[in-house]
Amino acid sequence: MLCEQGVIPPQQSQRERPLPQQQRLIKNYELYLLEESKLVGGFLGQTAMKTNEVIEQALGGVLFIDEAYSLADSQQDMYGKEAIETLLKGMEDHRDDLVVIVAGYPREMTKFFSSNPGLKSRFNRFINFEDYSAEELFQIFERFANKAQYKLSANAAIKLQAILKDEYQSRDNQFGNGRFVRTLFERSMQQLASRVVSLPSLTNDVLMTIEAVDLPEPKIVSKVPQTRDSMGFAIPNPAATREKER
Repeated sequence: MLCEQGVIPPQQSQRERPLPQQQRLIKNYELYLLEESKLVGGFLGQTAMKTNEVIEQALGGVLFIDEAYSLADSQQDMYGKEAIETLLKGMEDHRDDLVVIVAGYPREMTKFFSSNPGLKSRFNRFINFEDYSAEELFQIFERFANKAQYKLSANAAIKLQAILKDEYQSRDNQFGNGRFVRTLFERSMQQLASRVVSLPSLTNDVLMTIEAVDLPEPKIVSKVPQTRDSMGFAIPNPAATREKER
């Protein structure tokens, strides 16, 4: 199984393009994306049933559990523990017919793997996604703007680059990556709308051009709470499973 940690989680279930038969590792290419709430029940015993139902649905495909560390949350320890144990048994029973990917923030995923001795031995592949660079964040902002038919003035572009460079260099584990840029873009549109409403005459260029004044100062941006836009995931180790059976 695979553990992935980094920036961009998948947004929705999707079917991969078929590969030549000799390259196929699974029967179909359906991705079943779910979170902790789809596994944990409201009372003891229900969790195992819900988890087994999800496993049965994903057989032959890929089961992707986003924010898997929620299963090891101390507040839901009893139910999360039941879900993890059921998942481990399902991975063992269907090791030739199921791919499991668990995703989450690096620090929280460490806690997840330490919550059950059998987890780390079954997930032997880890992928880490680095934060976007300041240059990549700028490109993301431009894509948001282009898609909405806005553009940056020269001065706004210079200020935006300074903001993103400052935010990237001072980032912590709460830095929002692409989500931070989306919030920044939405705030700039709101500021632009507030600014132009009092202008005596308006043109399409004025309405659709983000100026430097529409962007917040770096110290103000830093105070906006952000959630980290990253993830991680892991894959069970078949060798470890067979060794246990011996």
